[in-house]
Amino acid sequence: MRRRGVHTDRYTLPFLIHVCSSGDRLLCESLHGQSLCLGYGSTLFTQTALMNAYFVCRLWAAARRVFDEMQAKDVVAWTGMVSGYVDSGMFLRGIMVFQEMRSCEDVVRPNVATVVSVASACAGLGSLEYAKGLHGYVEKVGLEGELIVTNALIDMYGKCGGIELARGLFGLMPQKDLHSWTAVISGFASHGHGKEAVALFLSMRESGVLPDSITFVVVLSACSHAGLVDEGISVFNSMENEYKVTPDIKHYGCMVDLFSRAGLVARAYQFIESMPFEPNLAILGALLSACSINNELDLGELVIKKIESVCSYKGGTSVLLSNIYANQNLWHEVDSLRRKIRNDTICRKPPGQSVIAAEVPFMGS
Repeated sequence: MRRRGVHTDRYTLPFLIHVCSSGDRLLCESLHGQSLCLGYGSTLFTQTALMNAYFVCRLWAAARRVFDEMQAKDVVAWTGMVSGYVDSGMFLRGIMVFQEMRSCEDVVRPNVATVVSVASACAGLGSLEYAKGLHGYVEKVGLEGELIVTNALIDMYGKCGGIELARGLFGLMPQKDLHSWTAVISGFASHGHGKEAVALFLSMRESGVLPDSITFVVVLSACSHAGLVDEGISVFNSMENEYKVTPDIKHYGCMVDLFSRAGLVARAYQFIESMPFEPNLAILGALLSACSINNELDLGELVIKKIESVCSYKGGTSVLLSNIYANQNLWHEVDSLRRKIRNDTICRKPPGQSVIAAEVPFMGS
């Protein structure tokens, strides 16, 4: 286009930046330079596209710098800044940008997309205080009637420890879609209320809403944590038989976890052997942990062999096997295995990290 002398306009670069936003930092910076050379560096469309591209490239300081250089920020730019931080796992910064946006409400007002992004930030922080603050704001501006907003609030409360608040919102909804049901079922599942989660799943089916793959993961997880073996088997069997939903590795993983938690380790191993694809470390690790708890030495050794054959990273599985040996008083095997771990013959688990964010008061409603 440029070789032929065709001139660009203010829409050309934003489209080009969008399709090139694959995480290539040098390309992103090159397109930024092109926008300045062509005189579109201060165009809002171009700046918004660049900001989003920098977030994809994990260049957060550059994204913020482009945002600060915008002379007139619209709701798309503000929402893009909030969602960029949220998608990057920087939830507190996303909420702080929303607070900045609210101080400019005489110029630009948050919309549905903004609120949904902030709800995700509150859920990511797990802060019930922030969740209630956002809910109050939603009621103040009259967005509580929007289905997508209510669904986001239910999901947010479920992840912030406010399951009764989630239940209350769900009960007041005049219309409920699949996302509504899945959000409230997930909330009950994460709070250990397996029977209530299964009951809601049955109510959803009676209401005529068909579950999808994600719904089944949530329900099976609820059955696993509540020890509802028969209910979990029934739900799993209904996937293909009744709803034509093909189970994937997450659903199989839930079933292995269900059997393992119930102490049915032999059945869990048989279930793994019947899977139409190779298990991953999460599935095999759950079973190995159950073998350790139940002192199933022979089965534990089979699981270790399976892990060695299909998994490139072994995690902390050798420690679990060592514990099984110790429970059986097989101290020679314990010593041999732990020597291998110390000598790095067996890969160690990489060290973890944790971050504690300082609380910032949420802007009141």
